[in-house]
Amino acid sequence: PYSNPDFPHTLLFFHWSAVLFASTGFIYGYLTRWPFTPTFMLAGYGFMGIIETFWFMTSPYKYPTMAFEFTAYILILTLLHSKGFREGHLASCHG
Repeated sequence: PYSNPDFPHTLLFFHWSAVLFASTGFIYGYLTRWPFTPTFMLAGYGFMGIIETFWFMTSPYKYPTMAFEFTAYILILTLLHSKGFREGHLASCHG
């Protein structure tokens, strides 16, 4: 099986739909150089994080973990949109 059969089918449907949605969006954004790809990925990973936090995780620390995860996503998005990162990345890719 591709998933844990102990989880309800509805949960698995939402989880794998979110994974497929984010993955498809990333591939589309990469191939078309869509400028909103980082923002789209933030939303996609955020949605997956919500699904995992509220439906999968049982730890008493699940909400602080979600907050830490979302903070990391915001920092990554900020980095990807920063002028210095973009200029450095373009210079390293195009010599």
